[in-house]
Amino acid sequence: MKRSYNYITATILIFFVYISMGIPDSIFGVAWPAMHVDFGLPVGYAGIVIAIISVLAGISSIAQVPLARHLSTGTITYISCVLTAVGLIGYSFCQNLATLVIYSIPLGLGAGGVDTTMSNYVSKYHSARYMNYLYGFAGIGSTIGPLMYSLSLKSGYTWRFTSGVIGAIQLLLAVILVIYRSKWRSGDADTPDNVQVQQKIGVFDLSSYLRIVLFFILTGAEVALGLWASSALIEIKGVTDEVAAIALSMYFASVTLSRFVSGYLTTKLGNKMIIRGGLILALAGTLLIIIFDFWVLTILGFMALGFGHSPIYPCLMHDTHRIYEESYANRIVSYQIGASLFGSIVVPSIMGLFMERLGLSYFFIYIAVFIALVAFIYFYLNVGLPINKKSI
Repeated sequence: MKRSYNYITATILIFFVYISMGIPDSIFGVAWPAMHVDFGLPVGYAGIVIAIISVLAGISSIAQVPLARHLSTGTITYISCVLTAVGLIGYSFCQNLATLVIYSIPLGLGAGGVDTTMSNYVSKYHSARYMNYLYGFAGIGSTIGPLMYSLSLKSGYTWRFTSGVIGAIQLLLAVILVIYRSKWRSGDADTPDNVQVQQKIGVFDLSSYLRIVLFFILTGAEVALGLWASSALIEIKGVTDEVAAIALSMYFASVTLSRFVSGYLTTKLGNKMIIRGGLILALAGTLLIIIFDFWVLTILGFMALGFGHSPIYPCLMHDTHRIYEESYANRIVSYQIGASLFGSIVVPSIMGLFMERLGLSYFFIYIAVFIALVAFIYFYLNVGLPINKKSI
């Protein structure tokens, strides 16, 4: 199908927006060791700042529904980029925890606004292929952030310089979005990959809430993996720090690679098969980690877990606009992103309480239970709900 100039321009802009989304997400973690020393704060205070950003991003995600009735996609996106830029540039001038919290407010609000607006736009006007590709580009952004920080340090600059530069990039992107704001059009949407056209659901029912819960669980489990997987491997398997680091690196590399591979495969298999295959692969990888102690099999297990887990989120989100009428789909996508952000706080916190009492011995069993719970809800939505005649 021949694409219009506006369509191509908007698609290119979206790619850059998704890369820019990933850069701030990763930079805080690598910069915090220097930041907390500068501020004279305990290392654990990073959790407070991350929680503030995540909660505000969740609130911003939910608020996009009423905002979208009055503002265009381009307008919301460039305002969100400006807010993110203000937060990042503000970080470079912070002197204490109070100012850090203040500048975390626009950073969180901007992050939630960009994520929800872009996800709604892409799931509505593009195929599942693009949804997976774009989250893959966000992963590339997450890789670029630490590299930028490392290069800054080697050049004799501090974390403040890096934060300011990334903020300036966000500001430049906002200017570009203002210039090209008229290119966000709705007239030439992609045809969904391998999906039959059906009558869409026009009610907010039990299945809607379950689809939101899926994102709460998925993101919570993913964040928990990033926090404790290395520690659990060292304690449970007795591997070295180097092997644990390699295993986690292979997990994140598999997550990014899977987004591009699954993006291509959705044109052949469709979302349903990708989600089912991803759940099976993720559960198989987790069981491989639990059952076997040989370090090579452990690394393979992490790769399978990352490769299987990665496409579930974008494919589930993309299907929302295929299942629901537009007004309901916009609400559900915003709630899904909000749930994922709240899940990133709540699930690791609950797991932390369990591990304080039971230690890390059951960590990978918890992950297996979460994946099995997602699989059960997904199966229930497809088969068990008489109120839902559509397949996600």
